[in-house]
Amino acid sequence: MSDLSLTILPEKPNDADAIERLHERTFGPGRFVLSAYRLREHVDHLLDLSFTARIGTLLVGSVRQLPICIGDTPALILGPLLTEFPLSAYFRDSEFWAYFLNILGEIHYHLPGLFIHNPTTAVNGQLWTVPFELAC
Repeated sequence: MSDLSLTILPEKPNDADAIERLHERTFGPGRFVLSAYRLREHVDHLLDLSFTARIGTLLVGSVRQLPICIGDTPALILGPLLTEFPLSAYFRDSEFWAYFLNILGEIHYHLPGLFIHNPTTAVNGQLWTVPFELAC
């Protein structure tokens, strides 16, 4: 029987083409008009904080962390690195997978284990705009 275990590894420079193909297959050619992509234009991700997920040699996911500014304060866009769930549980959680439906306009505001001690656990409140962006 084949080993179908998920392996999470640091992203390497030679992963870039495979990650771009995965983004193209997953998010489609219209992904560049979404605000999430527009906000990241001309911003390089931090390779030492970015990861790939593979089953065998097949790339099945990637997480890229990007520098941002909140006002004048530098910060990072973080997802799985902030979760209180173990990464294996985070990536298996149905909330994680449902979050990808945002690209289709079916908005989900929660990710597993994020902000569980905050008054609200919602992330990316601006996602309400996505259905309108997709309608254009």
